[in-house]
Amino acid sequence: MNTYFQFKQFTVHQEHCAMKVSTDACLFGAWLAQRGIGHRALDIGGGTGLLSLMLAQASTLYIDAIELEQNCFAQMKKNIHASPWAERICCLQGDVRHFAFTNSYNFIFSNPPFYEKQLPSPNPSINAAMHSSMLNLKELLQKVSLLLTEDGSFAILMPYFRHEELINEALTAGLHAHEICFARHSPKHPWYRTMVIFGKSAADVKQSSIDIRDTAGGYSQAFSILMKDYYLNPHP
Repeated sequence: MNTYFQFKQFTVHQEHCAMKVSTDACLFGAWLAQRGIGHRALDIGGGTGLLSLMLAQASTLYIDAIELEQNCFAQMKKNIHASPWAERICCLQGDVRHFAFTNSYNFIFSNPPFYEKQLPSPNPSINAAMHSSMLNLKELLQKVSLLLTEDGSFAILMPYFRHEELINEALTAGLHAHEICFARHSPKHPWYRTMVIFGKSAADVKQSSIDIRDTAGGYSQAFSILMKDYYLNPHP
């Protein structure tokens, strides 16, 4: 089994990160890359560096990527330094709740720990990556609200079952949904992920949806179009 994921313009090594490259994270990165948001961005929970690399490829963003877990941070740093955009991505190690940021950001994005109060894994690294005992949704949104410029945008990937909770918690933190996209594996499956872009001002919400695969089992046309600049073979 490969310990890396090869994209068209960069490679993501992942043997030291509990959470590996996933289809929904790739979808999220490509979905964001189409939007061309902002100038200075913050990647909260950088992981392998996947999202920062995808957005750096598609934009002129300067990105700060913060990661708490030491081994994963070291892997992210290597992945980013080996990429063509190393000069535009700064790797930060620390806890976003307490880190002394010197910048504000007009674009913040995160693929955060998904689960609160669900049964944790026996693997501590997977717990930290998937379960929000280290950073819960309320804390994340409050920190984002502090770091985001008044005209900035915040994007997040969450499980569909937490969609209403996310919208309500964001409102409490002063963040309003501007764009929502629901994702599912195929038309035969239920929604399983929600991608949302927030801002500090109220706005009409643009809503859409995407299927990763079609009824025949291949990638859907919409997903293939999103991934054409990233996947070596966007049509399996």
